[in-house]
Amino acid sequence: MKKLIVLLACVILGLASCSSTKNTNSYYDANYGDFTQLKLDNGIPLVMKNTGRGQIAVVCMVIEGGTPLLTVEKSGLEDVTLDLMYHGSRNYPYEKLQQLEYETSFSVSTASSKDYSTVKFKCIDRDLNTALDVLADGFLEPLMQKDDFDQIMNLNQMQVQRQLSDPSGTLGLELQKAVYASHEYAPSSSVNEASLNSITLEDVLKHYDSLKDAARIKFVAVGNFSDGKDSVLFEKLNGHFGKLPRTQFKKPVISKIKLNKKTVYAANSQAEKIGYVAGYFDAPDRYDGDYVPFAIALMYLDNTLFNLVREQNGACYSVGTGVLGGKDMLGALSVYKSTKNRELKQLLFKAIDEFPSEKEVAEKLENYKSKYITELFSSSQDTAGVANNIVVSLEYADEPYRYLSRPGEILKVNPAQVMSAYRKYIAPKKISWVVVSGEEELKEFDF
Repeated sequence: MKKLIVLLACVILGLASCSSTKNTNSYYDANYGDFTQLKLDNGIPLVMKNTGRGQIAVVCMVIEGGTPLLTVEKSGLEDVTLDLMYHGSRNYPYEKLQQLEYETSFSVSTASSKDYSTVKFKCIDRDLNTALDVLADGFLEPLMQKDDFDQIMNLNQMQVQRQLSDPSGTLGLELQKAVYASHEYAPSSSVNEASLNSITLEDVLKHYDSLKDAARIKFVAVGNFSDGKDSVLFEKLNGHFGKLPRTQFKKPVISKIKLNKKTVYAANSQAEKIGYVAGYFDAPDRYDGDYVPFAIALMYLDNTLFNLVREQNGACYSVGTGVLGGKDMLGALSVYKSTKNRELKQLLFKAIDEFPSEKEVAEKLENYKSKYITELFSSSQDTAGVANNIVVSLEYADEPYRYLSRPGEILKVNPAQVMSAYRKYIAPKKISWVVVSGEEELKEFDF
């Protein structure tokens, strides 16, 4: 649950969204000219950001689609497929790949999420050509061996068992089911209990074939691409991927998430008398003018929740807010290790009611703006962070440089906007709940 709170905090402060209104600010102006957008012969987009300095390069392949293309019974299939693809390929079997990573200090990672998946390579400039060869070989010529598949599924089985035994893991699983029941996001990006014994190697091989589609692929590269290195990168990627066939693939349509009016209670024997609680509620989307004021309002609420629920009443170990991301977003509130379970809901609602007045918001607004902007700049301090910001902006705003606008949007927020966002999304207390505790202790909660 602690990890969930940290994740929520990171998401709310992430560069995942920006208003559609362009604004001029020094950060935007200083970085906008560093972008180059090209297309491979088959139309695959390539976005490059030239840092003009440093020796670290990151190349990220983005694969469109995400979990809406799966069934609940095949949750985590894309994650397993990508993992297996980079567990050894024709020219780079696993042992050679491991040795190469050690000798050249480059790294490869794969990740799946609700709307897209990524294969990311990070390396020193001099090793970029080798890294691109590994990227292409894993995607185009993976070995996909049964022994490797079994090993990956065994690791997933251990992860699922840890989740089921850990109360915070149970909360995450129950939250996924409660929030996205009968929704396009119902399949999980990770293997879960339902899919563990359902995913086969044949499923993986079939899913792999569906990934080799130029209509689903984008590339993002960040590094020092001066002195013609950008042309070399383009030609290398075009040589490897420029002939992939293209279908008429279209991104899945994502519907509005409906709140679950019935509280979900789930027992976990390891929790005993301790409570783990998550609430979710409506939130503005990434393109709404309310988003930044809403994010700042949650920062104020975090402070009120901490002071009232934890410090004054000692009701829990940790409490925080955030958002559940995706194309449709929700606000979230989470409580880790609650001990005053019977009083908890009342305390949470009291904290919401004691949100600062507009005058009090005005007194600290500049501090919260600075904190927000600091978080944004922190995520752009290294090449990998910049690449992630570009990928998210490209995916959700269809403009790779959109994240550059966020600091300017934050600076424009006034107290009245923060209060308006609070009254619209938080004050009504229209929150759906998921509660995890010991079976007998669940009776103490009143949500």
